[in-house]
Amino acid sequence: MAIEEVGYTTCHRWRAKKFKNKTCRLEQHDTVTVLSDVAQLVRACDLILFTTLFQTPHHGWHPVRAQPLVLHVSLRDLAPEILLNSQNVVDDVDHVMKANTSPHLAEQEDGKIEAS
Repeated sequence: MAIEEVGYTTCHRWRAKKFKNKTCRLEQHDTVTVLSDVAQLVRACDLILFTTLFQTPHHGWHPVRAQPLVLHVSLRDLAPEILLNSQNVVDDVDHVMKANTSPHLAEQEDGKIEAS
């Protein structure tokens, strides 16, 4: 299965160019677009992968699409309200549900998180 559209954002423009040229396989994607900010990216995507090192989550981003799939390589990018309205995948539930990670904050806000 090919991913038809790839959107990407970063604080460093050189990283965006490197990602597009080295990581993406242009023959497998109809488009590869560098978007101007994370909010724009979150609103446009069904599948979201975060790989950053922020210490506190960003707030005010609301996905347009219903329940996007969020893959967490980073643990402090999204505000709890975004996680609570998304399908979330983590590799180690016990590890991410502490130390004020985004999933931990979502659990504190909601009072329940279903692990599967």
